[in-house]
Amino acid sequence: MMYKLHQITYNQWHTPSRWHGFSWQRAVIVAMCAIGLLGSGVTTIMGQTPTDSVVLSLQLTVKVPNLLDFSLDAVGNLYVLTEKNTIEKYDATGRKRSQFSQNQLGAASSINAANALKILVWYADFRTVVFLDRSLTQLGGELNLIQWGFPEVRTVAPASDGNLWIYDEVAFKLRKINPQGEQLVESQNLSLLMDNRLSIHHIVDDGSRIIATDTTKGCMVFDVFGQFQKQITSSDLAVPVQLEGNNLRWIGKSGLLHQVNLDFIATEKTWILPSIFNNSAIKRLFMGGIAINTADGIALWR
Repeated sequence: MMYKLHQITYNQWHTPSRWHGFSWQRAVIVAMCAIGLLGSGVTTIMGQTPTDSVVLSLQLTVKVPNLLDFSLDAVGNLYVLTEKNTIEKYDATGRKRSQFSQNQLGAASSINAANALKILVWYADFRTVVFLDRSLTQLGGELNLIQWGFPEVRTVAPASDGNLWIYDEVAFKLRKINPQGEQLVESQNLSLLMDNRLSIHHIVDDGSRIIATDTTKGCMVFDVFGQFQKQITSSDLAVPVQLEGNNLRWIGKSGLLHQVNLDFIATEKTWILPSIFNNSAIKRLFMGGIAINTADGIALWR
């Protein structure tokens, strides 16, 4: 089964640094405009009209009924949170490999496999994080954020170095803490940088930068030390967002797939997804593809 994804060729999607049809004079003008926008700290990206097309094909469907959340690691393993409050791991062929269950902390809220060696499970009701290894064996004890002085945390994410990013809604700071709850890094007070209070819905760390996203105010870009660099806004922003190299991608509320090059953020690229993607409640971007939930389970498209 194959669908067309409109706007850009396959090679262009995977080599986004190409500037087709640009003279060096136009490139200088664009760069100057981008610098001018960056000077204010806030960049509003402007979409482009889809023109070309690329083909995606259905690679695999993993039959997992009644799922609540899922995540993919860098090598294609799939981790699923089910309505029975279990975590299940499937390999790249769709074969179930292992399972984890923890009922003492109530219902798990989400799972994040960005670090395949340290899977993060978030129990939001108890403000508690559990880490699992790649065989879904628990690593150490639970990390209760309330006990460590962070009672108002609704968004957590794995750091690329094995630690944990949280957004502290009391101090309005992005913080990195270790699995023992000790703070390693903190941002500025973000309420002093923004017009209104932030509600961070998603955090991603690729080892070179951190993106914290408020779907109404935009993506806040931080360096590895948690220091604010710039803010990117879009009228069609939604979470989760994906970082792949210098490219920031997300599937918007409209169902469009967006891509912004963080080095040239004055413009964006936009693709129209087939209706089968719009009908999915859970969508996850991964390197070279999109995963969605369907009535049959999880479908992986490349």
